[in-house]
Amino acid sequence: MIFIMAIQNVQVAREYVAPYITDFFLKLETDGSEKTAKDYKRYISKFIQDTYSYNYQFLTKEHLNLITLDTLIDYKNKMYLSKKYKNTTINTHLSGIREFLRYMKARKQYIHDVSDLEFLNNLRDDTEHYDTIDMSMAQAIIDDIQKNDKRLTNEKVWFIKIAIETGLRTTNILNLTKSQFHKIPNIPYVMIRSTKENMGKRNEHWEEKIHEKFYNEIVEGLFKDGSEYLFTMSKCGSTMLKALHRSTERLGYDGNYVLHSFKRTAINNTRDFTGDIYASQEKGKHKNPTTTINNYMDKMKYGATGYYSMQYKLEENILEDASKEIILKAIDKLDENVKMLIEAQILNMKGDL
Repeated sequence: MIFIMAIQNVQVAREYVAPYITDFFLKLETDGSEKTAKDYKRYISKFIQDTYSYNYQFLTKEHLNLITLDTLIDYKNKMYLSKKYKNTTINTHLSGIREFLRYMKARKQYIHDVSDLEFLNNLRDDTEHYDTIDMSMAQAIIDDIQKNDKRLTNEKVWFIKIAIETGLRTTNILNLTKSQFHKIPNIPYVMIRSTKENMGKRNEHWEEKIHEKFYNEIVEGLFKDGSEYLFTMSKCGSTMLKALHRSTERLGYDGNYVLHSFKRTAINNTRDFTGDIYASQEKGKHKNPTTTINNYMDKMKYGATGYYSMQYKLEENILEDASKEIILKAIDKLDENVKMLIEAQILNMKGDL
């Protein structure tokens, strides 16, 4: 009898909860959150590995229930004190672990009161916020670099143009090679595609379409005989970043401008040109449109947008009453992006005639 009880105790001690964890990830995926499921799997795997030094698949119910509020506070503090993680990264890890424990509680695998998890406060948001460089500013920076920078001037100018055109990350631009450009038959466009040596964030493939005329300008400006790479500048971006900071200082622009600001430029331009959030997401190479909207897009002010207010506004017939001269003067005062939108619409209308 004692022997049987001993066997039962061993079985209880090794009651693995992996099937419930798998169900948790599956629930997230079937709810339409495939990326969240992937992220949570990474967070929980790291937490279990750091806490018990083994894979989450071997987590027992006994060890699961040794996890308390104090365990999570200790884990949070260790991550913070390691200086390896931003506060926002730590917060997302803790959020995933909290959701995991709530789920295990609902499945009757976790015995503690999950309401205690609310006392696990998030750390202060330390996300680096930087400003968008609009097209008027971008052109001013290009002109300033051409005038004042004597070293690698051409490369610096082309870095800005390619960054604004493609929305690519700094490392992807500075590692561009001639073989990454592929002409598309029968239409005036060229594809730029990732390679094994020049992958995107998290080692993902990317591609970007540009006009053939823009490609020809790149060839003339950057394709050098005997070199496969387009840029000779430092691949970490330090040379380009210093040039940007010198230029914005000379021009008197007060803001947090970094090389990633040009990615914001590309994403906001795409939103302005297409009116399509998902086109902007594609330009940013983001899996989740929330990343595009929350982290990259500038908010637009439209004034009164209620149904009746918009009716009254449209009844004013301002454009119909204005002369051609007034309209042209008004257009001339607009931002370069808006001018391009008007020109694009005129081209579309000509095509429709």
